[in-house]
Amino acid sequence: MKRISSLGLVMSILWIMGGLVFAQSNPQMLDLAKSIELAKEESIQLQLAQLDLEEARLQWEQAKAMSLVQPSPSKLYQAEANLGITEKNLILAEQNLALEVEQDYYNYLRTQNLITVLEEALELAERQLGVTESRRRVGAATEADVIRAQASVARTEADLAQVRDNHDLSRRKFLQSLGLPVDTAIQLDEGIVAERVSIDLERAIGEALANRVEVAQLQMMIGVAEKEVELAANDYTPGQQLAMAKVALEKALLRRQQLEDNLPLEIRRLYALLQDADRRLDVSRIGVSEAEETMRTTVALYEVDMATHLDLMGAQTNLTKARTDAIHAIFDYNLAKANLYKAMAWGLAEREVGNEEEYQD
Repeated sequence: MKRISSLGLVMSILWIMGGLVFAQSNPQMLDLAKSIELAKEESIQLQLAQLDLEEARLQWEQAKAMSLVQPSPSKLYQAEANLGITEKNLILAEQNLALEVEQDYYNYLRTQNLITVLEEALELAERQLGVTESRRRVGAATEADVIRAQASVARTEADLAQVRDNHDLSRRKFLQSLGLPVDTAIQLDEGIVAERVSIDLERAIGEALANRVEVAQLQMMIGVAEKEVELAANDYTPGQQLAMAKVALEKALLRRQQLEDNLPLEIRRLYALLQDADRRLDVSRIGVSEAEETMRTTVALYEVDMATHLDLMGAQTNLTKARTDAIHAIFDYNLAKANLYKAMAWGLAEREVGNEEEYQD
């Protein structure tokens, strides 16, 4: 995967509003990697998976001890395989947790920056209301203009209140994922950047088939089933037991085939979502530039009575929408990229190595 790092393609929200603002005092600095590590230390789900692994290990040791007294190759192999599958379950739990934290991380930043956009929009609407009221007093604006300006302020206040509520929920969810108290002050030291990468679809499919935990688990299950067939294929084991073992093996092989058929479709779907999100980055960037220029022109025309109050309200609304769309585009891209990486079984470390290898190619 090739990282595209030119300034024209690595976009920051700085071109929207000048940076990310956090108002908390003495916050705990967190980036994505630190957040994931912190979550791993506190996750109850991960602790349960670790206990499952310890239980499987004890069962394996018990099976080994029992085999000395009452040999049972089948039970010993099953215990050994169960230990291997449980180890894979722990890896899968870690991958799921990492994706959850990454999603919460981006959603926290998303709502934080939507608040900033809407606060600026509200300030602009209130300023425009004051101007409209002044113009109304000298007969340069109508009562309908004042009402429209008041409605614009009210709508923006309502939108801002909703986003603040959403931000509070996203903050609580993020802190819960990290195992931190809900009143913990945090600052995410990673800016809002959509770091675009060039991903080869066929390689992504190959990585998923090679690295996905589910594939390894099914391969272990096939190994157990094959061993059961081998142990049952003798003159001393009832034929029904051998038949059942063969059925179990056939089912395991079919499940593996089903997974190998479904994984490429999953990767192609996530790849398509990433490509769509990538295109929307450019669309949103152009949209912000267009809306800012329209706003500048409309204000200039309005000041010389060549644009109506309705024109000005429309330009303000379009500018807020363009900036909001740009924020959504950035975080939608980051989330689409995270989902594809997860489907490929790539964590943060694998991403760095994989991107560097592709860049060198």
